[in-house]
Amino acid sequence: KPKKSSGDSPWLRAQAGLAIGGYHYHQEPTVLQGPIFDYPITFGGSETSAATSPGFTISAAMEVPGVRDNLGVRASYRSVLYRMELPDLGFDEPISDWLSNVQLVGVGRHTMELGDFKVQPGLRLGIAIDDFLTFQQRGTTLQRTVDYGPLVVTGLSTGPEVAIAWTDKVFGHIGLDFGLANFTSYYSLGFDMEVAYAFKDNLYAFIGTDMTRRSLGVYMDFEGKKQQVGTLEDHINLYTLGLGWQM
Repeated sequence: KPKKSSGDSPWLRAQAGLAIGGYHYHQEPTVLQGPIFDYPITFGGSETSAATSPGFTISAAMEVPGVRDNLGVRASYRSVLYRMELPDLGFDEPISDWLSNVQLVGVGRHTMELGDFKVQPGLRLGIAIDDFLTFQQRGTTLQRTVDYGPLVVTGLSTGPEVAIAWTDKVFGHIGLDFGLANFTSYYSLGFDMEVAYAFKDNLYAFIGTDMTRRSLGVYMDFEGKKQQVGTLEDHINLYTLGLGWQM
């Protein structure tokens, strides 16, 4: 039977869904009596249970007209809420924080037709913005005040992906993301996979998973100069499901 041209398949998709998973965190100072809290802070990993992290995800993807088989653009936003109890630091109530990630990437790809399957190996390249939570201190060893706040990281996001579609009904992708903080320093590795089924011509349901590990040196003003004062490490394992629209 004749093959469909790329112009017969959807070129624009937008979707929204729910996310749930577990979040693991570790902060450690590299100097004493600096701006980062003097003692390690850990939850998840092998020490405690991971923080349950419900949230949501929204994204949109398009194939660029004129070069649909070779170039796409994708934008996404994900945010999950986690809570942790740290009474030893003087926090009587659980701490809540939204862990967010924004991405805008282009995807260069090569399209291959294999019977009813369309396979598209490619490379992502774009910008990502995400954040960490940092625990900071003020005062002296005898009288110390501990507070917390966000550390926003902007950088480069790149990595390989493979997209697969079968008769326009079932489609999905699998990929890796390598993050470079400030576009220069490697700090994160992500793995994502998604499978979708079009139950109507313009509507589909999807399920997926997203796992990200990050490690970052924290630089702040200390003793009259900007220097490394601590390290942050975390990872999150998420599962997603939702609905999408295509045309």
